[in-house]
Amino acid sequence: MTKSERMEIVDIEKDPDFQDFLNSNRKGIFCVPESSTNDNLLMADTFRFAKWVKQNEDKVEINVCKGDGYNDLRSSDIWLPLVYLASDISLPIYLSIVANYLYDYTRGALRHDEATVHLEAIYLDKKKNKLKKFTYSGPQKGLEKTVKKFDLNKFMQ
Repeated sequence: MTKSERMEIVDIEKDPDFQDFLNSNRKGIFCVPESSTNDNLLMADTFRFAKWVKQNEDKVEINVCKGDGYNDLRSSDIWLPLVYLASDISLPIYLSIVANYLYDYTRGALRHDEATVHLEAIYLDKKKNKLKKFTYSGPQKGLEKTVKKFDLNKFMQ
């Protein structure tokens, strides 16, 4: 990892919204407003990402929570939504979907244009019965390397 990359998986406290999501027996990916804002705003690339998943990953269900609007950011950074992952979607599968989306999204970019990617996912570690949050902030190539090198054994411990 470079200095510009940040990736972490941390245990988090019980999240009532995520618990409601699990109790609803939903499947797939659920895009929700960013937890760090009180304005109930979705991240800038939420709808573009959801549309891409519906068109390109037909076996994956994706839904977007109703928000009060979205953060319209004016940078070249790619801000993917905070997502809740249901039990049928693992973190490695989600990261692979994101890597495919980013490849398609940035396919026409100039060679030296490299946006910073920001994403967060909350999921239930069934083995430990703990809530976890995965966060990544860094270049697209770094995320692609993360997906390829993702240590599933370490992830499942």
